[in-house]
Amino acid sequence: EQLPIESQMVKCLPDLLNAELVLGSVLNVRDAVNWLGYTYLYIRMLRNPTLYSVSADDEDKVLEQHRTDLVHTTATALAKANLIKYDRKTGNFQSTDLGRVASYYYVTHHTMGIFNEHLKPTVSDIELLRIFSMAGEFRNLAVREEEKMELHKLADRVPIPIKESIEEPTAKVNVLLQAYISQLKLEGFALMADMTYITQSAVQRVGEPHAPHPRPVQDGGQEDVGQHDPPEAVFQDPHRDHQEAREEGRAELGALLRHVAPGDR
Repeated sequence: EQLPIESQMVKCLPDLLNAELVLGSVLNVRDAVNWLGYTYLYIRMLRNPTLYSVSADDEDKVLEQHRTDLVHTTATALAKANLIKYDRKTGNFQSTDLGRVASYYYVTHHTMGIFNEHLKPTVSDIELLRIFSMAGEFRNLAVREEEKMELHKLADRVPIPIKESIEEPTAKVNVLLQAYISQLKLEGFALMADMTYITQSAVQRVGEPHAPHPRPVQDGGQEDVGQHDPPEAVFQDPHRDHQEAREEGRAELGALLRHVAPGDR
């Protein structure tokens, strides 16, 4: 007999709840509790309460209190990441700009929390790439023994220096992202697959790297009329002095990651 398929919703509940808040379909704890009642997670909690850590309570047969506890824990995590404002007295939710960005571009609350904690107006280009490499979406990328030599070579060629050891996953993400924008060729197939995953995530989070005319959005919310050439163009001239290309590449890459508007794809 086939075993029942269990729900995995709890793992991504903060991101799902945030999406509902941004849509406006959930406004408070009561709405969220009712919303959970229409999910497969709720069905499995009723059928297999032990697996989902549901305590036996004859007075809570519809698991209303358990759902309320789930919502409270989830909302607290979202509030800690500054994705929502959570009034514990009234139970009301209010979405923030960060929460809307996370929902629109499928960025997890964990990653948004990292960005919100570390990104500052004075952050350097080196730190900017390091912070991006810390995104939770890359946590499962491992540095394989057979690719260390090639990563070392790439680290010497990318425009912005790598501070971490090349054996750190964040250093690998950093190197491959810069290698993609700089149009450096890779030799290993495994690295190519990892680069594809990293660059797809980068496009989703900072905009299309090949966008020829990114429009920076300033603090006041108005778009900057200045335009930037694609950073990879710096590396297309084979006669360009290497050091000159390296310095210009750093400036262009910094401009790209700092100022590309998410809507410019």
